[in-house]
Amino acid sequence: MPQGTNRVRVTQEGSPVRGGCGRLDHRNLVWLGGRLYCLDAGEGGVLHEQLVWPQLSELRTIQEADLGLPLADVAFLSGWPSVCVS
Repeated sequence: MPQGTNRVRVTQEGSPVRGGCGRLDHRNLVWLGGRLYCLDAGEGGVLHEQLVWPQLSELRTIQEADLGLPLADVAFLSGWPSVCVS
């Protein structure tokens, strides 16, 4: 973390997920025109500068409402028998 900045550490209590080192740069997926796209939200990129909220920077989270009207949420949970769509 650069000196003189006040960044909030955004993690869910008890979660082993940690940001940093580019591990979460490609965690945002968008289904558009029948294709699935992986978005690069890494630091220095256009998506990071324009769509990642400062308080969510460490986890590289892009809010789906910033891309338009969300139609569904898809969650893949390791160990579950199928994908959950809500």
